[in-house]
Amino acid sequence: MLLIDALPERSKALAWHLESRSIGVQRTNDGWIGLELIAESVPDLIVVGLELDRPDGVQLLEHLMARRDLSTVPIVAIGGVPGAVEPSRFGVRVLPEGARMADAAAIVLKELEEARWNGPDARMLDVQGFAHEIAREHARRSRGGSKGFVVSLTLFELPAVRLRLGHIAESKLLHAVAELLTHVVSPMDVIGITREDRIGILVRDTSENAIERKLRSLGRAISEAVHEINGERILFTPAIGYVALDHGGTPEEAARRAETARVHGAKHLDLRATRWDKSMEPDAIAKATPTKDKLSLLDRFRKRMRTPMQILLTFVIGLVVPFFAYWGSDSLGYDLADAMYLFVVVSLLITGMLILYEGHLAVRQAEPPEVAEADFPRASAVIAAYLPNEAATVLETIEAFLEIDYPNDLEIILAYNTPDPLPVEARLRELADRYPNFNPVEVRGSSSKAQNVNAVLSMATGAFTGVFDADHMPRPDAFRRAWRWLANGYDVVQGHCLTRNGDSTWLAGMIAVEFEGIYAVAHPGRARMHHFGIFGGSNGYWKTETLHEIRMRGSMLTEDIDSALRVIKKGRKIRSDRDLVSRELATTTLKQVWNQRLRWAQGWFQVSMEHARGMMSKELSARQRFGMFHLLLWRELYPWLSMQMIPIVAYSLWRGEFDPFIPVWMATTIITFSVGPIQTLYAYRLADPAIKQHKRWFIGYLFFSTFFYTEFKNLINRVSQVKEFMGEKDWRVTPRSADPVSED
Repeated sequence: MLLIDALPERSKALAWHLESRSIGVQRTNDGWIGLELIAESVPDLIVVGLELDRPDGVQLLEHLMARRDLSTVPIVAIGGVPGAVEPSRFGVRVLPEGARMADAAAIVLKELEEARWNGPDARMLDVQGFAHEIAREHARRSRGGSKGFVVSLTLFELPAVRLRLGHIAESKLLHAVAELLTHVVSPMDVIGITREDRIGILVRDTSENAIERKLRSLGRAISEAVHEINGERILFTPAIGYVALDHGGTPEEAARRAETARVHGAKHLDLRATRWDKSMEPDAIAKATPTKDKLSLLDRFRKRMRTPMQILLTFVIGLVVPFFAYWGSDSLGYDLADAMYLFVVVSLLITGMLILYEGHLAVRQAEPPEVAEADFPRASAVIAAYLPNEAATVLETIEAFLEIDYPNDLEIILAYNTPDPLPVEARLRELADRYPNFNPVEVRGSSSKAQNVNAVLSMATGAFTGVFDADHMPRPDAFRRAWRWLANGYDVVQGHCLTRNGDSTWLAGMIAVEFEGIYAVAHPGRARMHHFGIFGGSNGYWKTETLHEIRMRGSMLTEDIDSALRVIKKGRKIRSDRDLVSRELATTTLKQVWNQRLRWAQGWFQVSMEHARGMMSKELSARQRFGMFHLLLWRELYPWLSMQMIPIVAYSLWRGEFDPFIPVWMATTIITFSVGPIQTLYAYRLADPAIKQHKRWFIGYLFFSTFFYTEFKNLINRVSQVKEFMGEKDWRVTPRSADPVSED
């Protein structure tokens, strides 16, 4: 409560009575200071002493009543000024000048309670009532009753709402969400407040599959609902955890486990409910992740040798096993080697021809339709950053965004996480003070880019939102060009990620050429071939409502590809545009490339396993279904097929039947080895002028790719699949540093 009163004795006495009833009181005898305090944090109730003279009490009331952000905050006037306008005309409660302070405190408390609760829904129980219902359901379940679940739910944005608008606004919004839930859950279910800012749901008589469907619907309903309070439009992101009321444990344990699952779900904010399991408990986590000091010498050796052994395993699976399979089948009278030879030859030929065809399709690119200057809407940019890794580059990134040429408002939201405070945060706050359209937001407890992006989506007020990494620098016309596509039927536009440090190391120059092959050739070509594009994580522009609906899943190592495929399966459209350019930092060492591409490859494998079943979606055309097959299943199979000629030739040599001059073998070899050079030529032809001027990079890449890099990436793909099956899902952060040779 804020008490603005010029009479010190009365102020002190009223504060004492309220504080004795556990109400926190801020006091000031100056109306202007009172307004400054309100600007810092909205109180739950304001008491104004009318004897003020800076400004006078009635003028202060007029000012407070005119503010929309205080419309839910009760205001009480106390005292009086001879000849002044009667304050009751403002609709505020007036306490007489000679009132006893104990009575005044009681009236203030009543005002606070009435404003706070304001008639909550009859179906929603308080903390004690909800705990009682869990106990009853737990007892019924222990006697053999039907299956039930305890659900814990929080709203990620609620603490920020509390800070901006006060506890009363928070309470009203919490009850509005609870009221919304009554239309989603069944009449048998129970909704309650489990703590001040948390909602609990007791779901009765429900199966495992049904609870997942119900909670998905519940998450969508909350995220899509728009709330307005004090003139502000508010969207919420739910974090949902749940646990079954099985035999064993206590009702209190069930509620605690649902809370634990919710905490784990809050790490992703992807609208999916998280089911509790034992691995979430602190003891299990500590056991699964021993500190470096607790690792034995043998464990450290095993950890260091894990990847080399996995590499060796891929060669055993891809080379040794096929060789003995050919030998074994031959012993049984079946010629498996010849059949496999024909299959591999056809596969290599088809793959090579598809790669060349996508290059051919990439040559022609249409321009986006023009949009009138007055029709460009408000836009948002979300920049995700892990500051210990990106502190050296994030400031120049923000400065580049502040220079973007856009005809309407462009809000820039930096969503960052950091384990420890850093000096750069002070610089970011200084920029925020200078530029009202820049908002740095620390996402505490975040462990992924997906969580950072999801956490600030409710703050994005633009009609469309660009998503970027912390090293990106879009060209000044980027947002204009993106909207020209989005305004004409597309839901997402993927731009061209151009490296800006290709001359820092020889390898960085090779990566610069590779990126031209990806963003200038492969993405546009495949988009035309498959009739859908792909969102590549950065320099992608979304209709904000689509991004808010789809979200990003932090459980996926390539959350961008996962979100893109969910967009496509919903029948939405993604465009690829190589002239929509943003510059970024390339990896500069082979170790960085290995770690980055290993995460990409394993993420793609996760996406393939997740979405392969959706290839037959009714929302997809026949051409798009082929595209899904090509992009997902064939992409995972090809790295293994690409090495099958080795065991086939080895087995043919072993039995003395191999002839390198067989026409089919020669044609396959020529076509296979010509794909890389032709790809490089397409990359050079379609490259951005900033990269195209470095001809020596393309010449170097021609040999680098043909004799090393292509197979290096195939090896990474094979190892990533082994790691996924072995349960390794570590995310190694790619360095973003001004130092070109920094190691991961």
